[in-house]
Amino acid sequence: MANRQEYSADDIKIIELDESALAAVDLSRDAFRNNLIESATIVRDFTRTRVTTPLPDALSYTIFYGCSFDGNPLREDEKTFPEDYEEEAPTTTSADEVTALLWRDGFVPEWINVTVSHEDGERTHIKLECCGRYSALPQMMYHIREGRPPFHVLGPPVPPGFENRPGSKFDLYWRQDA
Repeated sequence: MANRQEYSADDIKIIELDESALAAVDLSRDAFRNNLIESATIVRDFTRTRVTTPLPDALSYTIFYGCSFDGNPLREDEKTFPEDYEEEAPTTTSADEVTALLWRDGFVPEWINVTVSHEDGERTHIKLECCGRYSALPQMMYHIREGRPPFHVLGPPVPPGFENRPGSKFDLYWRQDA
């Protein structure tokens, strides 16, 4: 490979958010719940545009705690809840229950990846992969620029060789067919 550029950590540009962007971050219980509902709705609707599998309007949520490496020292006001890892991933149809489980006296996971995991004919199941570090500080939240911190909406995994053309779709369960 000719002219291959080598990069180091020093080359990474950190995007700094200005004070007005941080001041606009609302980590209240109601805002967290609203961001959850909006993110789940967006991921369901976006996934519908990519897959042939029908996705019901009704939602179910499964929380996967501690999906981050948390071996580094905690910073700022960060907290972890190791007791979460002793539990099986909780599933609920209630955004209020998800909020009760993840919003802890103003502390929330610093990031939450939101994807469609499957459907059962009655509900679209939303997978919530959560950072193990919780904070109450806006500057510790990821995905602020997406407008629903700490939620990050991700599309479905794409099959190998899939040609992304307008209108082309694939089966949500393509991995099970392999």
